[in-house]
Amino acid sequence: GDEALTVLAGQDLKLPCEVMGHPSPSVFWKRDGRELTATDSLKPAPGYLLMSGVTPDLAGLYTCTATNYDGEATKTFAINVNYAPVVEEELNLWPERSVVEGGHLSLPCSANAYPEPTRDWTKDGSRLLPDNDLTILSSGTVEVTRASPSHSGSYKCTLTNLIGQAHIDYDVKVLIPPKVTSEHRLESPVVVEGDGVTINCPVDAVPLPTITWFKDGLSIFSTKDRADMTHIIIEDNGQTLHILEATVDDKGIYQCVAKNDAGETELFFPLEVLVAPQFTQFFHNPEVKLTVGEELYLDCDVTGDPDPQVLWHHNGVPLYIHVLPGGRKVFIPHVRVRDGGLYTCTATNTAGATHRNFTITVLMGPKLEGDGRVGRVVEALAGSDTDLRCDITGSPTPSVFWTKDGKPLTHSAGLEYTASEANQVLMLHSVVPAASGLYICNASNTVGTAHREYNLTVMVAPSVRQVDGGNDDGADVVEKVQVVIGKDTILYCSVDGTPAPTITWMHAGQMLTISSRIHLIAPDQLLLTNAQDMDSGDYSCLAVNRAGTAEKQFDVQVI
Repeated sequence: GDEALTVLAGQDLKLPCEVMGHPSPSVFWKRDGRELTATDSLKPAPGYLLMSGVTPDLAGLYTCTATNYDGEATKTFAINVNYAPVVEEELNLWPERSVVEGGHLSLPCSANAYPEPTRDWTKDGSRLLPDNDLTILSSGTVEVTRASPSHSGSYKCTLTNLIGQAHIDYDVKVLIPPKVTSEHRLESPVVVEGDGVTINCPVDAVPLPTITWFKDGLSIFSTKDRADMTHIIIEDNGQTLHILEATVDDKGIYQCVAKNDAGETELFFPLEVLVAPQFTQFFHNPEVKLTVGEELYLDCDVTGDPDPQVLWHHNGVPLYIHVLPGGRKVFIPHVRVRDGGLYTCTATNTAGATHRNFTITVLMGPKLEGDGRVGRVVEALAGSDTDLRCDITGSPTPSVFWTKDGKPLTHSAGLEYTASEANQVLMLHSVVPAASGLYICNASNTVGTAHREYNLTVMVAPSVRQVDGGNDDGADVVEKVQVVIGKDTILYCSVDGTPAPTITWMHAGQMLTISSRIHLIAPDQLLLTNAQDMDSGDYSCLAVNRAGTAEKQFDVQVI
């Protein structure tokens, strides 16, 4: 029977053909229907055919035929040789490909291999994707029907099969005839006499073009408009022409002609020599001081050719309101502090620009920020830090100093503080009751004065005065009270705190119920009359204010 065998290129393969018969058969081999000729790679031997160092060209049909007088027998081997892709030499000899923009380009990708390889294309390291003008044919060839600059780059075709892979590299350059970079085109350059001017010939091309300059139809350096043409400098591969210290003789039509292998283009530039804006009054008063409510008038009187346009800025921001018709004067009938600052008038025409600054200072007495209230109430927990803010504006900036209870603020045992933000923020540290009082921040400048008051109360959490006269929060002290049955007794709950605490009485963990035998003499005194056994137990008083709580416990025993 027939047998199909696959061998890797370079390996050896033995094709068995053992025969039996009587008389002993004769054996001969054929390759692709023709008698096989023994070589170093194909060596027939009794019972087999040895294929040494198999190469791709040895693939084919091998037939072993055995004959004797009684007949013949055959066995056929279909030999396939697997080998890695091998690129045709001529494809690697021409890696650089050039095409004019809009032209046709073909990049073959073929190789000898078995099994047939897959083909993968990349461009500049990324997978190549077809577009409207680029197609990847089934043969692997890349066809560009209309080349554009985006098609320039490094192309790589990778051919891969089970055995290995090969690469074909192309460096594609799309030649671009000189084209005007429209967004940079300067059609009518102007220059102030005595200044320099640059004329650009903004063209893009691949490869770089050769650029030649003309003035009024003549080569730039053959004109005789000026005796010394060293005032003209050409740079940047001809794309930039500098005219130094231009005169009216330099006025004219300038032309640049750009050429490369793909084509040529030319640009024309009519050069005008103009006069930049100038102020009619050389001297002016750059600094003006006004008081709030006064009138402000600024004048920007300029000349130039062509007539300059004037734009005002106030502290760097374009100013449109308060600008009078014509744009050259600013008028504010009643100035405010925010109207102060730097005013700049900038005059511009096609020949240049100039500007003039006016520094306006608007004076205003101190003014309280926020709700404007002079007096405020402030509460702070004892031991905490608290801020007293005195946000005051004014021009010039007011100086600020603080007083407490009518006296200059000083450090003392009961008052520690720091001031910041030009004394406008007073931070009191770890306040104690002695820090309570009336604080006043006083602000003044050359125009006037203002002040703000803070009535500070330092809140102290409740504390219980014990029987011995000391103070304690009562959390760990239980006062034991013994009363004879039928007698009266009073439970005292004397507490301190700011503001004054409210007191609540408890019995056995529940709110105490007032009755004819049990009632309050005062909020801090509980009277038990005609004591009974049921009155024994745990009593407590809970003192609460905005700063905290304190509790005193009683163990009452009726005996």
